Amino acid sequence: DEIERLERLVRKELEREEHDERDDRKGSRHERREERHLSRAGGNNSQLVRSAADVFAQAAGLRSGTSEYGYASNGLFCFLMANNTIVQQPADMLSLEDALVRHATTFIRKAVSAGTPWLLYFADLHPHTALFNHPRFGPGPPGPFESGNGQYGQVLREMDWAVGELLNALDELQIERDTLVIFTSDNGPYQEEGWSQSGRKGGLKGGKGQTWEGGIRVPAIVRWPGVVPAGAVSSAPVRALDIMPTVAAFAGVRLPVGLQIDGVDQSAFFQRPTDALNGWLSTRRTSFHYCGTRPIAARYLEYKIHWATQRWDPGHEATCTECCPRAGYTAGLFGSTTLCQCDGKALDERSPPLIFNIRRDPNETRPIKPGSAEHTHVVHAAELARDAHLRT
Repeated sequence: DEIERLERLVRKELEREEHDERDDRKGSRHERREERHLSRAGGNNSQLVRSAADVFAQAAGLRSGTSEYGYASNGLFCFLMANNTIVQQPADMLSLEDALVRHATTFIRKAVSAGTPWLLYFADLHPHTALFNHPRFGPGPPGPFESGNGQYGQVLREMDWAVGELLNALDELQIERDTLVIFTSDNGPYQEEGWSQSGRKGGLKGGKGQTWEGGIRVPAIVRWPGVVPAGAVSSAPVRALDIMPTVAAFAGVRLPVGLQIDGVDQSAFFQRPTDALNGWLSTRRTSFHYCGTRPIAARYLEYKIHWATQRWDPGHEATCTECCPRAGYTAGLFGSTTLCQCDGKALDERSPPLIFNIRRDPNETRPIKPGSAEHTHVVHAAELARDAHLRT
């Protein structure tokens, strides 16, 4: 059946990993290899991670064995690591958020006690699939805080608690006015399992894995009392790529001369969020959106240009809105209604390119007329920038 098929795929992957490890396990070579792959690269940073095999098994949806949130009884037990040390095996998924919060707040307290600068990247597992949460966050009896969105709502409730714990730690340590907090997501809502167990995209087209706005436009909250104005709202573009140069600017760190940086410094924009100070709009730079190794879309000022778009699969609308067809290995593992691919068979080439003014038309439903002066100008500017970008 389906579970057995997935278990065979996971077992094969684990056997391949074990074979690679045996080939590399001579003297201390394996030890050095593990250190090299897990190195924190110096500095005051820390990480708490699950094994790659566990992520693979969990994503495959294995539910056999002794626990719905455990792993198959055939030995597919995952582990939880703090830097280079295994701290839990098998990992308890229901208490994982507690472990992440405990590790993060302990790290912050130690850094503050030592009087050292610090950087925390809290990569929460929520609300990614598979969905799980501690029982104290639901399900429970109906009440004012009970979610109408099932397990997904429970996961959001637990994530909300986790963010609150991190912010409370800053307040307790009286460092909230010295700490920049950025809360955002890496992509729009997934659509593999339909809307019942995922987020909303506010009418935007597409979703996770696609270069339509529904896949790449996500909310972000920036907090720094006394520096970032409270309550300010802007729809100007900021990318995750901007975080590194922005944090470097706030910290007074000069980036190496000649280093090619895809992101832009948004420190001035964070302090006064106007278009004139936005790192993308003020410099008229073009921001590229990749599908695989190819930039198939871009943002130039208020315009979005598509040189190709991922093909949707309307045959699976009952389970997934705007899904993409899959083939080969990933179809065998996850089924056909998953993320879009990026090869030629999965793309519709757009010649002339599709262009939208996403300030006026964020849902990308009214393309600018090809051949118009507006269309011609955007194509020329974006393609010059794309060609220069590909040469770097």
